[in-house]
Amino acid sequence: DDISIQFNEPIEAGSLTLDNFQLTGVVNGQELRHDKVVSFDGATDYLELANGFDLASQSFTVEFWAKRGLLRSKQTVISQGTTANNQFSVGFNAANQVEVIIGSQMYASTFAVLDDTTWHHYSVVYDKVGLNLDISDRSSSASQTSTTSNFLANYVSGGKTYFGKSAVSNGDFYSGSAHQVRIWNRALTPSVISSRLNINLTGREPGLVGYW
Repeated sequence: DDISIQFNEPIEAGSLTLDNFQLTGVVNGQELRHDKVVSFDGATDYLELANGFDLASQSFTVEFWAKRGLLRSKQTVISQGTTANNQFSVGFNAANQVEVIIGSQMYASTFAVLDDTTWHHYSVVYDKVGLNLDISDRSSSASQTSTTSNFLANYVSGGKTYFGKSAVSNGDFYSGSAHQVRIWNRALTPSVISSRLNINLTGREPGLVGYW
């Protein structure tokens, strides 16, 4: 089959060569590998999505694989929002806990992640109806989950999304690598998350609103 590529900006004819352009593909459903990732230097690196996802006032799941490059510092992996009272953020605090902010409410996991040498899968599941927030950390050797109930979060924003820094403070840069960021507009069960965390998705799964 033929493959066509469409760029979202003008490309000068002849500027793409075998020396400066490479196209790779991944077969859907294949076992996931950690060889195609995005690395952040913890100082200035970040990615920006002008039109990100909208999780305002609904249940959702955010999951990603990450290997941290620096411990014991406040770092943001995913963030959006404009003020401290209306933001969405997932990252780590200086105590190495996974920290989640939704609206003006913050919750830090009861566990700490002290490993900066191996890959970990993180998931944040918010059940808007039951008002439950679950944070899970899964690695090749163990898994741990922290849950809080009566988590009433009034988040009414969306839009521009950042990977690697705080949207509100323009700081808290993430140091490490990440990939397979998945955003769902529903609260996934632990069994569903575990069954798919080690495979590549098709991108057409029900409820999947973002996949990078």
